[in-house]
Amino acid sequence: MPSVPYRCVVTYLAREGVDISHAGDTLVPAILVLQSLGFTVEQHGELFVAKTSFARFTAENPVALLGLVTIADHRRPWRASDEEIDGVMQKYNLYRRVRKPVPHRASGRLHAAAEDIRSRQCTQNPQGEVHDVEATPGGTS
Repeated sequence: MPSVPYRCVVTYLAREGVDISHAGDTLVPAILVLQSLGFTVEQHGELFVAKTSFARFTAENPVALLGLVTIADHRRPWRASDEEIDGVMQKYNLYRRVRKPVPHRASGRLHAAAEDIRSRQCTQNPQGEVHDVEATPGGTS
């Protein structure tokens, strides 16, 4: 898989600094980075696809697509363990933010995690924060 020299990027960022937010002006740079890494970028309806002869990534926008490439480049295997999923989902309150994965490319593990999240009973406090009360089989109490 093509790889950006991340150690150099991190060193540059530590020295020079950067402040960037995902917005419309990051879409073109994301495509340009993907192309510089050797990917062909295509749009199929609402989805963007980056591919080479040995890899294929699909996402809703070029920035997310670049994020998938980065995940695959940095994690082997790229999937999170059950312990990692539980810890990160709770720490960042992601239970209410998980969206259903793209059906034709969804991994079984991600789909199972999304189903598990949907099956949890949650309460909402006055500040609008959602708190996990308990997991119930099949999403019923």
